[in-house]
Amino acid sequence: MRGELLAQLGRADEARSELLTAAALCTNAAQRHVAAAEGRGAARDDGLRPPGRGAGSAGDIDAPARTRRALGAVGLAAFRRGPTARHRAHSWHPGRMTLARDIPNVLASFRTTRRDMWNWRAVDEYAYEAEQAVPLLADMAEDYGAAGVIPVVQKAIASTFRVLMRADDSNGVIQLVIADLLTLHAKLCAEAPPAPATLSSWIQKQQFGELGQYFTIDVIDYEEALGERGIARFEAQLAARRAELSAFDERPELEFDHDDEWHARHALRANLQRLAVLHGTRRRSSARTAAIFRVRTCARVRPKRCARPGSSNGR
Repeated sequence: MRGELLAQLGRADEARSELLTAAALCTNAAQRHVAAAEGRGAARDDGLRPPGRGAGSAGDIDAPARTRRALGAVGLAAFRRGPTARHRAHSWHPGRMTLARDIPNVLASFRTTRRDMWNWRAVDEYAYEAEQAVPLLADMAEDYGAAGVIPVVQKAIASTFRVLMRADDSNGVIQLVIADLLTLHAKLCAEAPPAPATLSSWIQKQQFGELGQYFTIDVIDYEEALGERGIARFEAQLAARRAELSAFDERPELEFDHDDEWHARHALRANLQRLAVLHGTRRRSSARTAAIFRVRTCARVRPKRCARPGSSNGR
């Protein structure tokens, strides 16, 4: 019996040594790839090409060095965390990167198969990894354009919310990650507005869905992305939702009354209030702009008739 235990311990030590050796080799290889990629990128910036490589060869680097280093660091950190994370890190490569290759690597940080999400330590570990991936999405938007990253952010929001629904997030760390993702989504939509119908449908799907019961998705944050057509489409969809409600009340009761349409009525009321604020702000802005235009035009075209009483021009 003792001999079997000693043999098992010996095999465990051998496996541990092999794992540490593989991790060291992976780290060294990643560092060599990053150094080589930065050298090739610097040569290309100076108008030079590495010897033996022509334009469009496999040695060209698609993504900037900042994103490569960030993704490589996250991949190596995942390699040290366990078998599942090492499986994810296997596809991470700090060399040639494209948006299609980056997407699964970044989305892996917002997903987990752990069944102990009732444990605060597990929740903190997941939230830390997801929090580190949010700036990566912003960097990807700078590298590849916001239009291609917006669907990725939407998938990240959905994945993180699914994890939240089965986790003990009493300290609110996962909720902060979702709030950061929603803020980033609104920012990217302002930079590269999607189709008004698509964006309007996505906003209302979140507002009237389960996500809207825990988080606020404000239409004013998407004013610039929606534009005039988008706002009109948003209001038309709200009117259709209002017509589907059996008994809509402008001021529904605040307490829960076990009505299936309770959340829909409150979401509709909140949207109507925010749209009223939006239109009121636009009217005040238009009136202010018109007043400034009238004053400037009057001062430029008819200075004597528009001058104030008692001034030199009005005498």
